[in-house]
Amino acid sequence: MLSFAVAGCDAPPDPGPAAAQDREGEPVPGGPCLSSKECVVEEYCLTPEGECGREGLCTPVPAECDRTRAPVCSCDGGNFNNSCNAAQAKQSVDFAGNCPPPSCTSNAECGATEYCATATGACGSTGACQARPVSCSGLWKPVCGCNGKTYANACKAAQVGVPVKFTGTC
Repeated sequence: MLSFAVAGCDAPPDPGPAAAQDREGEPVPGGPCLSSKECVVEEYCLTPEGECGREGLCTPVPAECDRTRAPVCSCDGGNFNNSCNAAQAKQSVDFAGNCPPPSCTSNAECGATEYCATATGACGSTGACQARPVSCSGLWKPVCGCNGKTYANACKAAQVGVPVKFTGTC
C-alpha cells in the first residue's frame, strides 16, 4: 500500500524566495531579496559575485568609496571603478574587470558615437560596438570598406562607421 503526505488544503502554495516584509508589507532592513526594489531605500540587494539574479541580502549602500581602481562589471552590464562604486549605484558585481562591449550586427544597434566593428573581411557578421575615432592621421594606407568604398586608412573607415573588407583599394 502506498502512502502520501498530504498538505493542508487551505495552505497557500510556496511562492519561493521572497523579500522579508513587516506586517504592513514594507521591506525589512537586512532581509533577503531578489532585487533592490525589495529593500528599504538606503539598501540594495547584494548577491555574491557572479551570482546575478539569485537571492541576495539587503545591504546598506556605502556613503563613501575610496578611489581604488579595481574595475568590475555589474550585474546590469555596467562598468565601475570598483565594487564600492557599483554598490553606490545599487548594483552587485558580476565579475572583476570591464564588461565586454555589446555585440552587434549593424550600426543601428550601437550608440550615436559608435559603430559595429567586425574583424577585417567579416562584413555582415557579428561584431562589437566600438567608439568611432574622433581624429585620424592622413597616412595613405588604403582599405576597402564593407560598403565597397575606398578609404585612406582603417581609421578613416571607422570614423564614418564602416568596417574593413580588405587592405587595398576597392
